[in-house]
Amino acid sequence: MRREGTRGKPERGAGRHRPAGELPGDRGTDQRRRRVDVPARPLDNQTRRLEAAARSALHPAARADAFRAVDAHSAFAAAHSAAGRHAAAAPHFRALGDRASEFPWCYLGSGDHEDEFERHRKIALAKG
Repeated sequence: MRREGTRGKPERGAGRHRPAGELPGDRGTDQRRRRVDVPARPLDNQTRRLEAAARSALHPAARADAFRAVDAHSAFAAAHSAAGRHAAAAPHFRALGDRASEFPWCYLGSGDHEDEFERHRKIALAKG
């Protein structure tokens, strides 16, 4: 709308409405802030470990002979074992068989990676 006698300038605020989703200060920009959906409850560490394992080492397309597969399964098995979730560690121990990497087993318990691996594997396979 134009007002008479203002030399062609639009009336201040005339015709100004904000489209849905536009915030004050966004005037004419295409970069509007969008609402980000946040989960109702943050994921706990166990859920994150389980999801990460499902997307990587336990994924159906994962190959047992792939580079670092032993390291990945060892890391997941050790993390679950250290947290006392032996049933969740069992699939990783089954995938490992009798193979293991020194890391992370050298950081658990006695520091002897072979003994720690065998001890945790025995517990996990009995429970899961």
